[in-house]
Amino acid sequence: MFLTSEYEEERVFLITRKNEYFWVPDLHFPLRDAMDRFHEGCLLDGELVKENIDGREEIRYLVFDCLALDGRILISRSLDKRLGILRKDLYEPYRDLCNRFPEDIKMFPFMIVVKPMELSYGLQKVFYELIPRLKHVSDGLIFTARERGYVFGTDEHILKWKPIEENTVDFQLVLEFAIYTDPDAESKEDASYTDYDSKPTCHLYAWHGGQVHKPYGKLFLTDEEWEKLKQLNEPLDERVIECYQDSEGRWRYLRFRGDKDTGNHISVVEKVLESIKDAVSKEELLAACSTIRDRWKEREKIRSKRNGSVSGVNDMPGPLKRIKTDDWK
Repeated sequence: MFLTSEYEEERVFLITRKNEYFWVPDLHFPLRDAMDRFHEGCLLDGELVKENIDGREEIRYLVFDCLALDGRILISRSLDKRLGILRKDLYEPYRDLCNRFPEDIKMFPFMIVVKPMELSYGLQKVFYELIPRLKHVSDGLIFTARERGYVFGTDEHILKWKPIEENTVDFQLVLEFAIYTDPDAESKEDASYTDYDSKPTCHLYAWHGGQVHKPYGKLFLTDEEWEKLKQLNEPLDERVIECYQDSEGRWRYLRFRGDKDTGNHISVVEKVLESIKDAVSKEELLAACSTIRDRWKEREKIRSKRNGSVSGVNDMPGPLKRIKTDDWK
């Protein structure tokens, strides 16, 4: 999310991974000392989610990082410093506005929420309290290095954990339909035609950079799944498709990725396959909580001696060396 101004008026834009800009009218982010003034030169990292609130869908924008605030570049600051600035200077005034003027904020297209974060060893609470209360779909956990700056693209110091069944890969789907020959056709020209109704061979192509996609594997589709895809009445060939591996090692359809122009890079595909092969289960993660806590406390003591104070909320989990990163699809 980008906060700026145009002709001395507040402007808010959402920016996609494709570098597309969408103007969001009727949002206001007041300053701490002036409700009628607004922030500008701000860049936030976050995501739009659909939440199910009492049977109705509502849009929320979850903020999980702040790259710049009022022209101050924050990417070199540690995570806890960035989050502290975000909460104090931007989110608290926004929440104060919402509390003081509940009728006025009804015109907002969606509400803003700072994404809840927990200590790296607070996994019991995350799994059994926080996730069950979520009103939107969550496919895993992210362990963010507390003392590092913001990294664009893939950050090798961030660990993403997903349940084994949620480890997925984005491929380009290429359909190969059978050629049917009618032995009773009156002419050779009418004898052969492409059979678009029957289930095709579904090739999966991995992205190798630029405009290059190369064959990687095949998608397994049941007849029922193919019928459902046909009922979409949408072009299917050369679309980006998110796939998972079943218990037999076959690639299966999960969903189409309309937000992406290419599948995952071949390097990411290989990383995901490695993580599937050497996955960490939820049970293993929970069993490691005490070790993660001990390591966290040890590092906290070192930081306390170095800085003369205790600070920070989030840290890297020490023993989870089998968790792999991907490109956060």
